[in-house]
Amino acid sequence: MAPEESETQGNSDFAEPPPVKPKPVVIEKYRSLFEAAVKGDWKGAEEILNHDPEAITAIILTSEIGLTSEIGPATVSNIAVTAGQDQFMENLVKRVPAKNKAPILQGALYHAARTGRIPRVKELVDDLDKVAASGVGVALSIATESAPKQKEVIWYLARRIPPSVDPSSHNVKDTKMARAIVLEAASNGISEIVKLCLKQYPELMWDIEFTKELIEEVVRGRHVELFRVMNAYDTIPKLRYDIQRNHDLMEAVVGWSPGYAPADFSGSAFLMQRELQWFEMKVKKDESDPSSKSLELEPTNERSGKMYWEVFVEQRKDLLQDAGQWMKDTSSSCTLVATLIITVAFAAAFTVPGGNDNRGIPIFLKTTSFMVFAITDALALFSSITTTLMFLAILTSRYATKDFLHSLPRKMILGLTFLFLSLAFMLMAFGSILTIVLSRRWEWIYIPITLLDAVPVILFAILQLPLYVEMVESTYRPRLYCPVKIWN
Repeated sequence: MAPEESETQGNSDFAEPPPVKPKPVVIEKYRSLFEAAVKGDWKGAEEILNHDPEAITAIILTSEIGLTSEIGPATVSNIAVTAGQDQFMENLVKRVPAKNKAPILQGALYHAARTGRIPRVKELVDDLDKVAASGVGVALSIATESAPKQKEVIWYLARRIPPSVDPSSHNVKDTKMARAIVLEAASNGISEIVKLCLKQYPELMWDIEFTKELIEEVVRGRHVELFRVMNAYDTIPKLRYDIQRNHDLMEAVVGWSPGYAPADFSGSAFLMQRELQWFEMKVKKDESDPSSKSLELEPTNERSGKMYWEVFVEQRKDLLQDAGQWMKDTSSSCTLVATLIITVAFAAAFTVPGGNDNRGIPIFLKTTSFMVFAITDALALFSSITTTLMFLAILTSRYATKDFLHSLPRKMILGLTFLFLSLAFMLMAFGSILTIVLSRRWEWIYIPITLLDAVPVILFAILQLPLYVEMVESTYRPRLYCPVKIWN
């Protein structure tokens, strides 16, 4: 036991100590000024600065001696900015000499940009213009790192960058900063900022390495609007995708993160459809180049030489299962509703309001309300039967991967369309029956009946129409296939 204990003791002696976290240290001479800046006590700070004018630029907060720290030396302006004391900062800037105002305003702007305080950002940009100082570009870069939360701030700062009259006046530093901003905005899907920067620095799109990095970032993040912008540049000869570039993009397309769930998709089935659209967008042949060929059956650069399609399907097995289950559940629920409408509409056709005469002819046959009832009841029956057939076709589908690109979504859209129509026709038929029964006593009864009939239809449209429109656009006119020009 003794040797084991000694060995354990020896190991503990040589173990690395845990890293020591540096602590901020307030310079005692300026502690009162530090506390005033934190609290926003301008009167107290003003008294201190009257006695010691140099304190306005002195370091009042640092870190422990001998320790490296992310806590840099901080002046009173840095403390006030971090504490969010805007009024204190305004009074402090008025007191600072004109030649020293720019660094203080820039520091405040950078902090406001990082925290997304748009009113303060606007004030500080205007203040910097008054002292003929810049800092908008750096603030834009800082704000972009915090996107997409600071989208409003980013958009404002991007528009406040002064345009160059002569494009040749763009220096290397500005171009590098624009490049970094575009890539950061692209990674967060902020298409407005990318468009604005590319308008200002069109030469970036002729940088092959930059465009390769940019479009891979866009494809990897599945940013549809940005891809539409990039796809518009495919006509530039220098940017035609070569073989290696296509393979690099295909690697980004077939890659999949199980936790990926964009906010604008209607369900697992339509997320699968969008993934297939991304895949189809990159595997289709270039019609202008007869020698080009589809990449679908091309072997991957990695993954043991598997074909891109095999990798695509293999990585989305769970999504495919969820999409199939979503289709089945939705179809089953809608089929039940359509079946109920069929039952009601069929029964109503043989129990006409008012009954029949001795010859079996409906008594109210010549009235307008009865004709409305007959037509809408027939339309409700036919629409609900069509709905049932559409959803039965979905339930009996084989649920192959490529079925989710066109076949299944189209059947779902048709089924929902006829379901909506059958509900509307059934309500119209019900309203016409009530009008026939009650109109002899109250001639105006059709007005409230019509209004009440419209309530469920309007409510259904409000709740389901956005989802329905998104399904139609995604299936019949996907945005991914529609390039967008920056200059319109």
